Amino acid sequence: MDRIVTSPFRRAVETATLLAEITGAPIEEDPALASGASTGTQLLALARRLGPGTALVGHNPELGEAIALAAGHEVEVPPGTIAAVSPRGRLTWMVKG
Repeated sequence: MDRIVTSPFRRAVETATLLAEITGAPIEEDPALASGASTGTQLLALARRLGPGTALVGHNPELGEAIALAAGHEVEVPPGTIAAVSPRGRLTWMVKG
């Protein structure tokens, strides 16, 4: 993992900090990941712009919408879910929280 990009909201920053402690990746805040700031489509576009090796930490329902779009169908995305999306925008794997 090259970097972690997180919502500026406290709970997301806490999660990003835990991930950074484990991986050693630096953290950047991006207001586009704040709750209500972007659609799922916009978050997938952000992920493509940021490129492989970037972890996004954000909120539902926006991240859930992005994961469903990447999967091509509705999926349950409870809090704490971790998902990988390919550079082509397809869901590679998901572990529900």
